Amino acid sequence: MCSGPALVEYLDSLPKIQRHLDLPIRIPVAEKFTNMGTFAMGKVMSGSLKKGCSLMLMPNRTKVQVTSILEEETEKEFAASGDNISLKLKGVEEEDLQAGYV
Repeated sequence: MCSGPALVEYLDSLPKIQRHLDLPIRIPVAEKFTNMGTFAMGKVMSGSLKKGCSLMLMPNRTKVQVTSILEEETEKEFAASGDNISLKLKGVEEEDLQAGYV
């Protein structure tokens, strides 16, 4: 027989994940696609954003505006550190966006 805490007790005792909401927004682009606009997919590594925010796409310093935020096909008003999201961007074309951009 095994000794130690039960799985649920062990998971509850793990330290909480730090969400860096006070840092600047960083979303590495994992994928891009076009569907009635240019979309960038990625995980929010730090910071938070809301619909209508103006961002700068690096490394080419293109200014873009977030027109919608999607998480698993559901539109959201707000995204924070740790969320996997798709952003519909205004001000950039698909060919000017590459995986790995931030």
